[in-house]
Amino acid sequence: MSSQNYEAISSTNVFSPATVMVGSTLVVYFGGWYEPYSLHDHIYRAECHNYPIQKCDPAAILIDPLLYGLDHLNDPTVIYCAETKEWLIYMTGIKPNGQTSDNQIWIAISTDLIHWSQPTLIILDIWQPSATVAPDGNIMVYGNLNYPDPNNNQQFTIIRYNMGTNGRSVGARTIINAPVAYFNPDVKYRPEKQQYVMAGENGGNRQEVNSGIDVLISTDGITFLLAAQNIVKPRPGQYHVRTPGLHPTDDFIVYYAETIDPNSMKNQIRVVQWSP
Repeated sequence: MSSQNYEAISSTNVFSPATVMVGSTLVVYFGGWYEPYSLHDHIYRAECHNYPIQKCDPAAILIDPLLYGLDHLNDPTVIYCAETKEWLIYMTGIKPNGQTSDNQIWIAISTDLIHWSQPTLIILDIWQPSATVAPDGNIMVYGNLNYPDPNNNQQFTIIRYNMGTNGRSVGARTIINAPVAYFNPDVKYRPEKQQYVMAGENGGNRQEVNSGIDVLISTDGITFLLAAQNIVKPRPGQYHVRTPGLHPTDDFIVYYAETIDPNSMKNQIRVVQWSP
């Protein structure tokens, strides 16, 4: 396997990239602290031209959590809802003084990908969402449990919710099968291949210095098999790689965050172009 990675978005502490094609322009939605000295995670938007080689344009704040009584909003995932002809953004949100178990999924709605409705709480027991449209037209939201799984005492179990064709009807809850624990999963269904693709942090431990990002595939969106291991690892001097975001159509381009900080701060967003 070979790979080349490039700088994409640099700032105070930015991570959790999610990609959308708007016409011929790649747009990256992400979370964190883009402005210096910020203490609250916001949602941002940046356009990327001549990617992956060229850095993305300067970012703009998309959603400010403080306007809605929230402490943080992060981990965006953006999906088009064909039924309502609207864009949906699912995010991790947390209220003031919240703990990890208080991280929950919030949703906002847009018709232009710029102006968004007030976020509302929609899923209680997962965070770090990833949304994709299944073959039957239902929108599926994947995420990690926000509390320890009583069966293995880990928070890295991946759960999938069937959100219906409107993306707002919380339905069937399914536990995902994978070879190891994965954290920050990003899942997309590829109609042309009739399969699901997942990128995730192997080991499921955000403090794991030796973690890498794997790519997995599935035919049913429930049982995932390893397709490529460690498509990116921490570069010399870097502590950790995390929060992968698949390209909208190309499985061999993955955005992700890396940090030199053991406390998962000072993240910068990069992009890896890899081949088997």
